[in-house]
Amino acid sequence: MLSSIWRVFAILLEYCCKSNYQMLISKLNEEHKEMIENIEKDFSEHIQKMTESEKHLKQALDDLQKKKDELEK
Repeated sequence: MLSSIWRVFAILLEYCCKSNYQMLISKLNEEHKEMIENIEKDFSEHIQKMTESEKHLKQALDDLQKKKDELEK
């Protein structure tokens, strides 16, 4: 009877550890997905800022080119 109790205890302990392990894995997966989403969001914002900066620089270059052409005339 004592060995049966220990066997049941061992099975329950294994079951608890397995569920804790699965919960830990799912929690880590969720954290990883959140981290990836944050990185992608930051990257998208950075790309948008760089695109806006590129537009401003092209506009400034065009303005300078026009002024240069006027000065050459």
